[in-house]
Amino acid sequence: MQKLLMFMYHLTPEQAAARVPVFQFWLTAFGAALLIWLDSKGVFDALGAWLGRVLRDTAVGDLIRKFM
Repeated sequence: MQKLLMFMYHLTPEQAAARVPVFQFWLTAFGAALLIWLDSKGVFDALGAWLGRVLRDTAVGDLIRKFM
């Protein structure tokens, strides 16, 4: 991450090291917001249905049903 910031913004190693936590926070926040938005549009519905079918027929599915 530090080398990426140094390359993109022409920062010194000390400047890049100071900015890595802030950059990492905003990158993570943007990624989470993107996933939430995609989920609200139904992008992952087919994946959830497939995973439900797979887990229903496995020992993991039996374990999940045991605790629910």
